[in-house]
Amino acid sequence: MRAGGARVPALEACFGAGARFRAVVPNQARPFREHVGPAAAVAQLRAWFDGDVHELVDSGVNAVADRVLVRYRLRTHDAEGWFLVGQQAYLAVEAGAVAACNRVCSGFRPIAAPAGAPPVTA
Repeated sequence: MRAGGARVPALEACFGAGARFRAVVPNQARPFREHVGPAAAVAQLRAWFDGDVHELVDSGVNAVADRVLVRYRLRTHDAEGWFLVGQQAYLAVEAGAVAACNRVCSGFRPIAAPAGAPPVTA
């Protein structure tokens, strides 16, 4: 799965014009990300997930009062190896579009290659 190409306009259409995107990530130099607007929100998602996503391991969507909780875990790989990443996002939806996205990320946690997986190459 890639967050690029033809999917960018569809993903941007999920966010309202003034949507606020906030994230907390395990990065000592820059643990907080904050963006405004659909293009900026999608650019951040592409920075994280514009690679080869191998498998959706788990996901769910639940209501939390006036917010929507979206959570997922992905198994992915790049030239450095295999990783598991989990994110949770609390969305405020107004007029059918995301007005605010507050997200927390586990970081890309190294894991062993799945059984039968092809070797990861640069």
